[in-house]
Amino acid sequence: MKRKIVLIISAVIISAAVLFPDYDTRGHGETDMPEITYESQEYNNCIPFDLDLFYMGLENSKDISEEEIFTNARGMLSTHHLLASDIIHNLFKSVSSNQYENIVIIGPDHSSRNGNTIFISDNTWLTPFGEVQVNEDYNETLKKHPLVKVDNTFMETEHSNSALIPFIKYYFPDAKINTIALPTTLTIKESTDFGNLLAETLDSENTLLLASIDFSHYLSYREACLRDVETFSSICDRDFEKISRYSNDNLDSPETLMAFLTYVDSLGCRKHLLENKNSAEYVYPGKEGTTSYFTMVYTD
Repeated sequence: MKRKIVLIISAVIISAAVLFPDYDTRGHGETDMPEITYESQEYNNCIPFDLDLFYMGLENSKDISEEEIFTNARGMLSTHHLLASDIIHNLFKSVSSNQYENIVIIGPDHSSRNGNTIFISDNTWLTPFGEVQVNEDYNETLKKHPLVKVDNTFMETEHSNSALIPFIKYYFPDAKINTIALPTTLTIKESTDFGNLLAETLDSENTLLLASIDFSHYLSYREACLRDVETFSSICDRDFEKISRYSNDNLDSPETLMAFLTYVDSLGCRKHLLENKNSAEYVYPGKEGTTSYFTMVYTD
């Protein structure tokens, strides 16, 4: 059974209403953002997908100069909040000159209701831009890990992974993918061990590891900016003890961050900070209850 990407605008608008209680869910100013349904003769089903935010983000993204193109990127860090889809496009544009055969996404299991279970999926994904196949070889190795379990239904609804798959298909139409959701219950050792497993499993020459992480949640704009400075310092210092203690005030998945940093460190990668933004820059009024974003590229 093929998986459907379900990234409907109503989910984004509901999220905005939670983050910003005064926000008019019909849109603000003169802009309405209705649900757009993609239909094609290729598929038996209609695919609900937030093409509005995707293409608005594409329109608002910048033209990437030669100095901003990374030809040897081995890892990158992205938000999964589609409100900030412009910086997601900027990130993908910055590495789009690479010819990746595989892209592996790791992100949080936002519910984390299944103990230490690390979820993966093994179904083909269906996006408005076409099908995305799974790298079965990588999955076979991942399945041997004692904490890993295949759950296609769960992974379809875990937006930390599913939100980015259409971007992958758009920018890397021939790449295969693997999707991984890490629970918040992992210890530092379990997180770093999983990062080492990825380093042993992935062919870094033709694979990009994509960490899907959102940063400070629910704080005021000023408080979120202060937390971002703190978090970025911990990333630069590789202070896993501190990172492991962070709550949503700093980021939604210390476990994903530690696994990702372990992987890129094993390759001797260098960090390149692209952007650090906040949802208050997109939605008005948005100074309270914000979400912050980082995008980074790691090169060898």
